Amino acid sequence: MTSSATFPRPIHLFEMKGRDARDFLNRLSTVNLRELSEGAFGPGFLLNPQGKIRAAFRVAVASADSFLLEVEGGANSQWKDSFLAYLDQFTFTEKYEITERTGLTCAWIFNLSKAPENSYLVRDGLTFLYGSKQAFGMNWTSVWGEAPLLDDFLKSQSTAVLTESEFENIRILSLYPRIDVELLLDSNPLELGLRDAISDNKGCYPGQEVIEKIISLGSPAKRLAMLRGPGSAPIPGAKIFLSGAEVGIVSSATRDDSGFAALALLRKNAAHDGQALTIGDGSNPSPATVERISKYA
Repeated sequence: MTSSATFPRPIHLFEMKGRDARDFLNRLSTVNLRELSEGAFGPGFLLNPQGKIRAAFRVAVASADSFLLEVEGGANSQWKDSFLAYLDQFTFTEKYEITERTGLTCAWIFNLSKAPENSYLVRDGLTFLYGSKQAFGMNWTSVWGEAPLLDDFLKSQSTAVLTESEFENIRILSLYPRIDVELLLDSNPLELGLRDAISDNKGCYPGQEVIEKIISLGSPAKRLAMLRGPGSAPIPGAKIFLSGAEVGIVSSATRDDSGFAALALLRKNAAHDGQALTIGDGSNPSPATVERISKYA
C-alpha cells in the first residue's frame, strides 16, 4: 500500500539524559520506564493529583540513561510549556539534563513498509519512532531529520503528502484524539481511550490513585465516541442530545459520500454502539448514531 504523510506542527523532540533520568521520568509519569529496554517507544502522560493531564509525550529509550521525548506543542506552545514546567516543578537534586533537538523536521508517515510497532531506531541520519497500529488502524511512524534528508526519504518511499482535511478524515475515523481538540489540558486520559499510555503495576506517580480507582470501577464518566449521520458535518461545539437531555458536544467532524463522521466526548449513558442521538437544539436537529466507542480496557 502506498505510504502517506502529514507534517505535524508544532512538535518538538527533546533528549533527556543523565544518571537519574530513568528513575525521575518513571516516578513522575504513567510509563513504566524500568520495564522498557533500549529501542522501545510508546506514549505517556504527566498527571496532576486528580488524574487529569498536565502534559502528553511519547518516549523512546535510546540507552540506559538517555531518552527521546516527542512533545506536541499545541496552541501558543502551551503543551510544551506545561511539559517543561511540570519537570521543573518536581526537579530537586536529580542529575539529568534535557535539551531540545532543533533544526529538524518531522513527518508522520502511514503505511511505511515493514514498520515494527512500539520501537525506535536511527538509520541514515533519520530517527524513526514506530507507533502502535491501534492509534490509526495501520502502521504509523514519526520520522525526524534534517529537511533535505527527510524529503529524500519521502521521495524514495513514493510517499504522498496528505492535506489537512485528508489527515482529519483519517484520525476522526480512527477515533484518534487531537491535541487542543479532543485532548485538552486537564482531560482524563481514560475518557479519551488512551489506556495504552498508562502502565499497570508500576508503582506510584501523581494521579495514580484516581486512575486506578476509575479502572476498578469499570468505566470513566465519559467516553470518546465516533458518530455517523446523514447530510452536512456538524460544526465543532454543536450540542448532542439523548431524549432531550444534553449528553455531549461535537469536537470535530468530517464528511464523505455517506454523510458525516464526528467525534464527541459522551456521557457514558449515551456511549453505546448503535445509540440514536440528535445533534443541535434548534428547529432542525440532525440525527446521528454512535458507531464506535474508544477502547477503555
